[in-house]
Order: sequence, then C-alpha cells, then structure tokens
Amino acid sequence: MAKKQKKKKRNKTKPDNEHSPSLTARYNVVIEKGRELVGKYEQRGRGDNWRIYNYYARPDIQRAMFEYSKNRKITVLRHFRPLYSGVEKPEHILYIALYHAEHNRAWPSLHGQISRKLEGGLYLCDFVVEIDYKKDWETCFRATRPIIEMLRDFGVHACVKFSGHCSAHVILPGEIFPPEKGSQKRVRSELMQFVSGVVKQAQKLDRSFTNPGHFLRLAYSINESTGLVSLPIRLEEFDNFFWQDAKIENVKVVEDWWGVVPVDAQERMGKFLKFALHQKSFTAKKREAAKQFRKVAVKPKAEPQQQMVALQQLAQPLTDHQLYDHILESAKEALNWYETHRSEPRFMDAIEQLKQQDEHQAVMSLREHALKYEIELNDLWLAWRWELRKPDLEYYARADIQEAMYNTAQRRRVQVGSDGPFVKLQSPEDIYWLAIFLHSRLGRNEHPAFYCSTAKYDADDRFMVDYDIVLETDGRGSRQKSAELMESVLTVLQQLGVTFTLQFTGSVNMQAIISSAVKTVEPDGDPMLPPQQSTIVESIGKQLANTLREPEWVKILKHDDLILLMYSLNEFTGEPCVPIKIQKA
Repeated sequence: MAKKQKKKKRNKTKPDNEHSPSLTARYNVVIEKGRELVGKYEQRGRGDNWRIYNYYARPDIQRAMFEYSKNRKITVLRHFRPLYSGVEKPEHILYIALYHAEHNRAWPSLHGQISRKLEGGLYLCDFVVEIDYKKDWETCFRATRPIIEMLRDFGVHACVKFSGHCSAHVILPGEIFPPEKGSQKRVRSELMQFVSGVVKQAQKLDRSFTNPGHFLRLAYSINESTGLVSLPIRLEEFDNFFWQDAKIENVKVVEDWWGVVPVDAQERMGKFLKFALHQKSFTAKKREAAKQFRKVAVKPKAEPQQQMVALQQLAQPLTDHQLYDHILESAKEALNWYETHRSEPRFMDAIEQLKQQDEHQAVMSLREHALKYEIELNDLWLAWRWELRKPDLEYYARADIQEAMYNTAQRRRVQVGSDGPFVKLQSPEDIYWLAIFLHSRLGRNEHPAFYCSTAKYDADDRFMVDYDIVLETDGRGSRQKSAELMESVLTVLQQLGVTFTLQFTGSVNMQAIISSAVKTVEPDGDPMLPPQQSTIVESIGKQLANTLREPEWVKILKHDDLILLMYSLNEFTGEPCVPIKIQKA
C-alpha cells in the first residue's frame, strides 16, 4: 500500500517533466519561423503588421519585456496554459510576436505566469491586484486608487502597470515577501480577502491571481484586443496617467520599473502582512493605524477633494461646513476656468474639430489636437470633458430640478456620487455646484449622480428619527422583467392596504417607497422598529415569497441603505430618477 502511494505521488510531478521537452521543441520551431518572417514584415512597411514589427523590434522594448519575463513560463493571447518554458533572449520577443501575428487576427500579446522558479531553486510568486471593471480606464483607475494609497501608507514596494484595456495591474513582486510567507496559498488567499475590504467594488476584484499558475500580460506587451500597450506606471505618476500614452507610437520605457527592490522591502512587507492577516477590512480608522508603519517621506499626491472620507458611521455628523464650502469654491473655480478658456480661438477650434468626429475617434485624437492647436493635453481634456458633460450640467442648472431634489433631501444624508462625500444640502442652487465638482471625478461614460439615505435624521444629524421602507425590483437587465415584478409588488401592497409611491431609478430597476416612522428608545440608543412596522415588513416578505417564483429579485432595503435621490441622473445611463404615476384600477 505504501509503495502505491509513493508511485501515485511521483505521478503528480511527472507532467512538468513531460511537458518541458515539448515546450522547448515548440519554442525552437516558433523562433525559427519568426526569424524567417522578419524580412517579410520589413518589406510591407505599412499597416498593423508593420506597426507590430516596428514596436517589438525596438531594442529597449525587447530588453524591458525580457527582464520582466525572466524565469516565467510564457503563453500568448489568452490561452492560460504554458506554450513556452520561457524567453531565452531579448530578440526572441520579436520572433514570437511575429509568428503569432501571422497565425492570429488578434494583436500578438505575451503573458507570463505570476510564479517564477529562480536558478537556485527559490520559488517566487507575485501578488497581483486588479479591479476588472470593464467600463473605461478612468473608472478602473479611480476604483484602484484606494489600493495605491493603502500600499503607500505602509511603505510597501509595488509595481503598477496599465493592462492595455481598462484596468490597472498592481503587482507586489515575490521578492518582497518574507521567505516563510511568499509561497503560502493561505496567506495569498487571506491577503486577497483583506484587499477586498479596501475597494468599493469588491465583486470586481479578480481573485484568480491567488492561483500561482495564473498568467498576467507581460509589461510592454500589446493588448490582444485593443492594440494598446500594457504600460508600466511609476507609483507617483498613477494619478497623471492618460491612456493615450499607451498607444504603440507613444510608448516610452520606464527605467528601473522592475527588478529594483529596496533593501528593507521584506521588512515593510512583513509588517504589512502582520497587520493585514489579522484584519477583515480596511476602514478609515484602520488606515490611521497603518500610518505607524510608514517609513517613506513621499506622501500620495491627492487633491483636497480626494481626501474626503465617504463612509461615515450612523452616529457621526455629516461633512463639516468648511469642507462643504471648499467643494463649492472648487466648483466655481472650475466653471470660471472653463468659461475663460472656451472663448479662446484655439480652444474653440479644437473643440469644434472634436465635435465633428465620431465619439471614439475624438478621444483617440486628443493628443494630436493638443499638438496641432498648441494646447496642454490636460487642459484640452478638461475642456472636452465639459463639452461631454454639458447636457448633464444643464439639467442640474434647472431651477425646478434643484428645488425638487432639495426638498426630497431635507433631513436626509446625501452622497455626492457613488463613492464621494456625504453632505447636507444648504440651498437648492448647491445642486448645480456639486454636480460640477462631481463631473471632474467621473469616467467618460459616467454621469453626476446623487444618492440619499432612506432614513431621516435629527437637526444635529446624529440620530435617526424616521425612515422609508423601499422595495426594489431587480429585473436582471430587463425593464420588462422589472415591470412585471413591480406589478406583483403592487398587488401585495394594495392587499395589505399600505400607502406607497413608485419611482423609476433611471436604469432597469423600479422602487416602491413606503413612508414610515421609527422611534429611538434613548437618545444614544439604536433605532427600533415599532411593532406595527415590523409586522408590515414581515407581511410583505411572506406575501412576496408566496406570490413570486424568485422572491429574491425584490429587495427590501434597510434603514441605512442609500437610494438614488429623486430627479438625480443615473450614474450609468444618464436618465433621471423620476416618480411613476400609479393608475387606479
């Protein structure tokens, strides 16, 4: 029995030995055929094939990719299985790229395993964090920024690069992990769980990187889908990244991006792991505790409005007046800047040219327009964003919209954007200025949106005095399905004799809102539901369970949940949240 077990154990390691000769043989064939293609590609001299050759033939690109690929198994495109044991020489990068460009329609993209085995037998595995939010690069970078700030607070050495599509890859090199921690699967899994507490969209966190056999696009490789380069970014330049820098023609190699590890990197990482593995989430209070480990002098670049803490406990007051006034002043300064520059002939000509182009082409040509009209790229981008946001800002400038939103927000907590600060509206006109403040922090396809609490608070904004019960239908992307679910909800509410209103969220979902009151036992106590209120909630839940096939598709929101403020634009669709008139039978 013991012999059989030993034999079975040996078989587990056999595949690596079996595959090595085949990987080597395949590599030799590809290198030879790729070398033969060099002359063919040189002769074409135009089109994407020539761009591929011209890019991968650059010695600086070859050296940088080779440095990052050392001791990694390599694959191409998105096969997610090893095709080659590694890259033997820098110039082989070109041959591999040309071979696969000849046999695939996609851009040739090289990927390497996140784990490496060094010549001395030491096993290293990089830890990669990616917010895989396939919308636009600005949204992804904004979602990734809390991770960057956290690592800066701890002084953890990290390498960051653009994926070439939308997201940022935050890489903790295997060299910085203490020897006893680097290869432990449990540590990697718990560390990923800790990171999920840092970001807002934890469901978008790519957890496949806890697998040491997973592949990541090589630094400076072309993305197979977009033709943009997976471009390294210095940590201090993260906020200044602009995606056109990743166009093949614009790529510049970042010196010493990979392979240079600080002497005390393992010590810092050890302290970070000691803290992280004993925490389930990373809140603002824990971030203050993290700063005791910080040893670097350089602080993260952050504008005042980016230093706001969005998440607040129920017993904490709203944003102070000083911060609120600063937001309004920043918005007014931004408007003055736009009105001053838009009247300049060069700005007017550049914007007019962009308007005449297709939306996709307009973004692609921003750099060219900036050079043509002698405008700073960032200034032109800001002016163009104003043009893109003009319909949204004109909507929020309407006095009737401002008045309606202001009245709905009375005694409620209002959040400016889905991850912005909480504020207490001082006047209806502030809606417009807050929208201006918000628009500069959004991605290209996002819209300024305001959220409010279902609960109402006392004059000091410390204790909840009443709240609304909100039933929201989840149509799973279908408005028709959402409407059908709401019909069932209306039937249940009418049977119970409950008074309610309806609203459309500007997307797919619909909401039924039941105005109600709660009382607190003591000023410092927790809010308690009145007996009749808890009975209503329980009755609604039971009725829905008996009526619907999928009762989980109707959510009963809690008193501490946020909903889209009435008449606010939906962040993703740009459509307003509006009331729905209930037709009497």
